[in-house]
Amino acid sequence: MTLLALYWMLTLIGCWTCPEIQGNYFDIEGIRLKEYRHINNSLDLLSEGEEIDYKELYISLDFDVRFYGLYQLGSNPFLNSSYALSCGGDGDAGSREILKNITITTLNNFDANYLATDTINDLITTNVYSDKKSLTEFLKQDSLRVDYFSLGLLLNKKPVYSESTFKIVFELVNGEIYSGITKTLLIK
Repeated sequence: MTLLALYWMLTLIGCWTCPEIQGNYFDIEGIRLKEYRHINNSLDLLSEGEEIDYKELYISLDFDVRFYGLYQLGSNPFLNSSYALSCGGDGDAGSREILKNITITTLNNFDANYLATDTINDLITTNVYSDKKSLTEFLKQDSLRVDYFSLGLLLNKKPVYSESTFKIVFELVNGEIYSGITKTLLIK
């Protein structure tokens, strides 16, 4: 009897504490690029023209999103109570959109092999929830459904010419294409 009373008390508390959500899916409507210095699991936002070691550069490709598809709760009070105790959040189910390609281009001469306007995808590592893969490997995954709000990009090679700016193009299977240009940084 005590356990049953405890269950109902927790259920009622859970019903009153869950935040209202806008939707469990998200639609990508654009991208924003942010450049950080990544040292000891800390991220410090970089300014235009700032000097940085290439091993510390972390480019965050963040999505501008719109949430949709509200959770539909059934008429079963036990299921509703379970949901209330779990408290889902906006976008928990990810996006239904599928990634087609990411292209990263250097806008300055990088070295003798990569001149201005060349694609440097093979010099990039992705970082999603601390899972690091080369960009090439990341794009070959079986499922490219976007279920993350941002994608970390790391540079694997030091440029010969330190002044560096990159253009990033993010393309979805549905034909949507988003692009952005990083701040110019002095990469050493």
